[in-house]
Amino acid sequence: MRLLFDTNVLIASIISHGSCFEILEHCIRNHTLITSDYIIDEFKRTLLNKFNFSSKDVLEAESIVFERFIKVAPQNIDNIDLSDKSDLPIIGTAAAGKCRLLITGDKELLSIGKYGFTNIVSPTAFWKFERKLNI
Repeated sequence: MRLLFDTNVLIASIISHGSCFEILEHCIRNHTLITSDYIIDEFKRTLLNKFNFSSKDVLEAESIVFERFIKVAPQNIDNIDLSDKSDLPIIGTAAAGKCRLLITGDKELLSIGKYGFTNIVSPTAFWKFERKLNI
């Protein structure tokens, strides 16, 4: 299955090593992971500016996290009205990558529920979705 992780879940996976880390680790082994330059840049900026990672640590985190991801260019999304327009390229990446799931902690994105072929789910809901598909 093709999946997209929102930046907030990727950051949580390396900061806390909790459930987001477990999901990412599972998905790297069992699914096709999609990303874009937009998400990678947001990931790096967040680590540098919000979590005060050094440039060297950011590059190391980037190479570890995104090593097995397939990069696509986000589709232009103009038919959704979001208060945070910076989330549109996230949905655009999921659409361009033909992702079955977008895993996010963003409440506004979660409220959409689905965009085209892509179901938008929380990390907790991911496991329910995963079990449903494997039954």
